[in-house]
Amino acid sequence: WLFSYYSWGRMIDRLTPTGAMRRVFLIGVATPVIYMLAPNAWVVQVAGVTEGLTSAGIDLGWLTAVLHYAPAGQVLHYVTLFNTFVGLRAATAPFLAGALIPYVNVRSLFAVCVLLQLAGTWIMWRTAGPRARSNTA
Repeated sequence: WLFSYYSWGRMIDRLTPTGAMRRVFLIGVATPVIYMLAPNAWVVQVAGVTEGLTSAGIDLGWLTAVLHYAPAGQVLHYVTLFNTFVGLRAATAPFLAGALIPYVNVRSLFAVCVLLQLAGTWIMWRTAGPRARSNTA
């Protein structure tokens, strides 16, 4: 996680913030796949690597993207929306998963997570198309 900030920062500088975020989302697909296919708890440790990469990439990428693309005077609104949705997800997802686990196979839940992550990745690739690179120093 800590070391990947440097890599993501370089990628954001070379591409664009959304270009880097597209890759972050793609790497993020690996985490639920690892959980779904893990034969034992030791294999799940690998998900810590993919989750660390994804977490650091999102931390750095979303803020850079907002600062880069938000209209003047709108950064606060964009940051507020992002943090609100992150908070809603964080407040509901664990309870939803806890409620579903007694009724649904855990691996099936991870399969749904993979599909949702792939859908998010696809949306990111479709909507965050090539952007003109600004001439910032």
